[in-house]
Amino acid sequence: IVTAGTESVSLIARRPGAASGIFGFPRQAPQLQCDRRRSRRSRLLRETRQSGATPVSACVVAVERAMTPPWIIRHRRNRALAGGNRAETPMAAGRARWHSPARAAGPKRAGRSRDFGIHSSPCFGSERTAKQDWNTAMLESHNRYPYSSLPSRPRYHWPNGSRVAVYVAMNIEAFRFGTGKGAAIAPPDQSVSHSIYSWRDYGNRVGFWRLMDMFDDLDIPAEHQLNTAIYDSCPDIPARIRERGDEILGHGHTNSDEQGGLSEEDERRLIETCTATIARNEGAPPAGWMSPWLSNSAVTMDLLQEAGYRYVMDWTMDDQPVWMATRQGRILAMPYPVETNDNRGITWYRYTSADFTEMVIDAFDEMLEQSDRDGHPVVLPISLHPFVVGRPYRIRELRRAFVHILNQRDRIWLTRPGDICRHVESLGDGVVPGPQGT
Repeated sequence: IVTAGTESVSLIARRPGAASGIFGFPRQAPQLQCDRRRSRRSRLLRETRQSGATPVSACVVAVERAMTPPWIIRHRRNRALAGGNRAETPMAAGRARWHSPARAAGPKRAGRSRDFGIHSSPCFGSERTAKQDWNTAMLESHNRYPYSSLPSRPRYHWPNGSRVAVYVAMNIEAFRFGTGKGAAIAPPDQSVSHSIYSWRDYGNRVGFWRLMDMFDDLDIPAEHQLNTAIYDSCPDIPARIRERGDEILGHGHTNSDEQGGLSEEDERRLIETCTATIARNEGAPPAGWMSPWLSNSAVTMDLLQEAGYRYVMDWTMDDQPVWMATRQGRILAMPYPVETNDNRGITWYRYTSADFTEMVIDAFDEMLEQSDRDGHPVVLPISLHPFVVGRPYRIRELRRAFVHILNQRDRIWLTRPGDICRHVESLGDGVVPGPQGT
């Protein structure tokens, strides 16, 4: 690394000449050769600086020229002699022979096609060529919701007059033994081993019950996205949820399987089956859905809206609820966390229990200040997995976060996402961003 003033340039040692590999890099680089190249580059750079070229960029240009392999120098010279006309250089002549009409008319070799012709863009339904002007090209889009900046939106408040809504989402999940998606707490070859299965099974056997006791002690409402396999494998869990009057969401059949890779027919069948199972056990279908692993196909939002779902927790782009377009109407995207989420935060990102607690507290305090300052209502979601944060050495820290939040209970709306959805539906068009009308 060469540094002077505010400029910093990385110089990569290359060995020119016959012994060099592709693009001038050595086929073999013993320590002695590396030291020699490094010494030569440093010497050239020092001599160039002493000659009066002050900017580092000028020094680097000179050194790079001295270290450039001969074949590149010849190519640049031929191109310069051709007056900048690429068609007259030896390299261009070779390309011309390769793409000549005579060769194109001849027999084709088996293998991958070299046809880079027009292809369609599934997002826009338009066609573009491989040689597109990237200065004017539009990016591919999901076409579910338009851009909307928070400061440009209308202000509203939650039913109790507050600006911050807080909800707790419990992930109640069942897993296949020895197959399906594993967990990133062990080497890949052990991701579906008995140790991982039993580590996650702890959540349903112990962690869930400890968390529910804490919610009872602190009088905290909760929402539970539930794999329907739980009804058969752990029937007393839905009974406890039902007893508290908590909300249940559709969450697929098992978190060993993703939803996004299914065909439209199979995905529709999965949604319908899970919805019917919850309705049969709870007396009514769920209003909301969260896909296993947040996995979506191109038509997940359409299928959910067509199945009667009013909101979804798969998209994490905002602190406010946002309407999303579907092929037969719209569905509400409920804010859902990526990092105030114990499975991702603690298991994947390696936050400690104290780190996770402080992050929840910081998010809460900052949202209170922001909403007081600008008047925009926001949602703070907290996502919990009983097999992660339901352990004794973690639940103690988690309790500290909830006690901090409850100290400001008169300034917030401690609620469930279904209640947030109902309030948003009661607002007029133009208040909540996204496609308007039903």
